[in-house]
Amino acid sequence: MPKMDGQEAIREIRKKEISCGVSKTAKIIVTTIHTDMESITTALLGCCNAYMVKPIDIAKLKKELKGLGLIQ
Repeated sequence: MPKMDGQEAIREIRKKEISCGVSKTAKIIVTTIHTDMESITTALLGCCNAYMVKPIDIAKLKKELKGLGLIQ
């Protein structure tokens, strides 16, 4: 992303939700190549809902989507 990284984007989304009084927040799934604990921890503490490492396994993606209540 040219102007900000994914972590900053998540923070901005969450700040906007708070400032607009959004009661049902966006579900955010981070998709990345980073497997180190620092990246994972930063993302999860940054309020993403799930963290998936590329290449994305379709079965795991479906499981995450079901867990977030986005599909049945």
